[in-house]
Amino acid sequence: MADILGRYRAYLLAARHRSPLTAEVYLREAAHLGSWLAQRALSFESATSADILGFLVWRQGGGCRKARIAVEALATCADEDQRVFRRDHPAGFPDPEADLIVMDAVKGVDQRKSPRGTEGLSRRDTLEQGLSRKTMARVVSSVHALYKFMRLEGSRLDDPSELIETPKQDRQLPSVLAPEEVDRFLGTIDATSPRGLRDRALFELIYSCGLRISEAAALSFDQLYLEEKVIRVLGKRKKERLVPFGDAAATWLKRYLDEGRPALAKGRTDRVFLNQAGKGISRKGIWKRFDGLRDASGVVAKVHTFRHSFATHLLAGGADLRTVQELLGHSDISTTQIYTHIDPESLQSYHRDYFPRK
Repeated sequence: MADILGRYRAYLLAARHRSPLTAEVYLREAAHLGSWLAQRALSFESATSADILGFLVWRQGGGCRKARIAVEALATCADEDQRVFRRDHPAGFPDPEADLIVMDAVKGVDQRKSPRGTEGLSRRDTLEQGLSRKTMARVVSSVHALYKFMRLEGSRLDDPSELIETPKQDRQLPSVLAPEEVDRFLGTIDATSPRGLRDRALFELIYSCGLRISEAAALSFDQLYLEEKVIRVLGKRKKERLVPFGDAAATWLKRYLDEGRPALAKGRTDRVFLNQAGKGISRKGIWKRFDGLRDASGVVAKVHTFRHSFATHLLAGGADLRTVQELLGHSDISTTQIYTHIDPESLQSYHRDYFPRK
């Protein structure tokens, strides 16, 4: 398995131009599949469509935690695959409730019918019983990519995953902070220490530029133009974009670089933001710092919420959608359009001002 995964990694990076982070996620899911198959005396080369479906059911249930499958979904498989599936899983699954996510992954399922055992359950209730649709979409995509690679290199002549579709994802509005909540979060940071100065500069920049956490962690000095108040961001698939930042972020960055970073540095590194060991701060390090500050401030958010808030506040302030798309580094403008939602207070205001019946 290690040999295939090594070649698969090279394929993802060189041929598909995936980022190292995306390749890592795809490899992890491929390793999950390989281990699951090995436990059943199977391999990537010998797996059938029923085996792949069984893995997805297991994966969706969190690793045999409440794993379940819809009878309607299994019925769409070939007769031989059904026989093999039932042979490998004679006891069925501990939870009889059919799962909408697994059903969506298999062609031919009638979405108008309620799966057996889910009558009366909301879609949210069903999703909370296992992995989310977004996570399952990633799992299915990784399986598709693996077998596409195997066919290209000739290690398989067929693709056992070809009948499995990526689950449809529910389009949810992003969580957004009010400007006052952003101020409260940033105001919680104690900027009297080198680490505090780093945190204030870091999160000011993430909010001011709408950065992804990986983009902030990887920021180096050759990407920072402090006098011009611009950074050159290397985003997904190594796509570059220039993003300006505001006066507040510039002020805290300068203070951190003058007073905080020299105290943290223990050697030569071109990373802008350093950890206690004097090395570039990691994504996990940023998450950990954010969690502590979130608890102290009482603001309910994730690091990525700052990116959502950046986009929403720009649009609310009058920025056009195309500009926000460029600043966020989205390839498709439809991804940016989700930020055009209207907040509840504005909806109430518009209704009060324009609806004729008071």
